[in-house]
Amino acid sequence: GRNGFTVGQSSGTHGYANGVLSGSYHDFIGKYSFFSDGNAENSGSLSSARSTVAGNSSYTHGYVSGGTSGSLSDTIEKFTFSSNSDTSDVGNLPAGERGLASSSSDTYGYLTGNDSGSNVIKAFSFVSDGDAVVKTATLSTSYEYPTGNSSNTHGYTSGGKISAVNSNNIEKYSFVSDTNSRS
Repeated sequence: GRNGFTVGQSSGTHGYANGVLSGSYHDFIGKYSFFSDGNAENSGSLSSARSTVAGNSSYTHGYVSGGTSGSLSDTIEKFTFSSNSDTSDVGNLPAGERGLASSSSDTYGYLTGNDSGSNVIKAFSFVSDGDAVVKTATLSTSYEYPTGNSSNTHGYTSGGKISAVNSNNIEKYSFVSDTNSRS
């Protein structure tokens, strides 16, 4: 089947995938082992079936944010890596969004860009459940459907589109200080 707009999370032993499957909205959490080949198993469900969600990982939980199933979602939810379980609602985005890029520090999940273009950096805590907050720092431009990556000290936003034109930009922002990003 065709997978699109699927996001993932990672524990030390397993990979997880959630979002769209075969062009339809799905609420499943697929789990597969890093140590043996095989198909993903259904390890739980999201609160609702949707696509274009963002995925973050802490040491103990996977997080799913935003997305759409016809209307935009502002939900932040998490599932535990230690057992198969459904997600639980932990907070909200400032507004419903889809197409967000994600990165993760040891203690926070970060979200940038969206489907219509945004330079805003949002963060939510892994330590205590709650809503995402808009950071003072911003990206240098607004990105549509970018990709996110993480190092130990920085989040990265790359690719996607800028005003509907493909982008080859890579920007980084600090996990420890609230300063604007650099290209």
